[in-house]
Amino acid sequence: MFFISLIKRYQLLLWLLSPLLFAWLIKEAWQHQNWSLLRARLGKSAAIKADHWFHCASVGEVNAIAPVVQALEQQGQSLLVTTFTPTGLEQAQRRFGQLHQIQLRLLPLDWRWTMQRFLASLDCPNLTLVETEFWPNLIQLAHQQGLTIRLINARITHKTLFAPHWWRLLLVELLNQQVSHILCRNDQDERDFRQLGVNGEHIQVIGNL
Repeated sequence: MFFISLIKRYQLLLWLLSPLLFAWLIKEAWQHQNWSLLRARLGKSAAIKADHWFHCASVGEVNAIAPVVQALEQQGQSLLVTTFTPTGLEQAQRRFGQLHQIQLRLLPLDWRWTMQRFLASLDCPNLTLVETEFWPNLIQLAHQQGLTIRLINARITHKTLFAPHWWRLLLVELLNQQVSHILCRNDQDERDFRQLGVNGEHIQVIGNL
């Protein structure tokens, strides 16, 4: 029940911010002169079938996963790569656009209804989040849909470590209960996760991609 209250608090905050967020989405589409960005942010997508889904924040994370994406594609795996920023999507198109078994999308905003709409179009068993992409509705709904969720190149920002108490508690619940593997870049990153309150053998140090 405590976890439900935390996720509900997050969802309420997003609802209260909805007018500002809608204005930001319209501004984003206007600046890029691409209204398909707005449709994507609202979770509208053609059907997607993939073996692996990688979600990146922006350009740096796209570059980080490039060797993994290319290796999986060479093995015949079908892939979905999403980014949070349009510039990240443009970089993904440059890096992966020539690959045959890959689809590229912009991640919807983390309202519950937009994530539900996006996930309804998706047939994929695995979600890999890159670095610090902790979106509570995405994680909760993907877990409920049966996706195995992993975090690679995992790290915690200073801002997250000193975020409001309820937000840190929510992240700890998500990372402990709904993420199967947290694969850190180095020992300091692992210590940061444990300082946050994440525990268990699902945290490992495997090095920086």
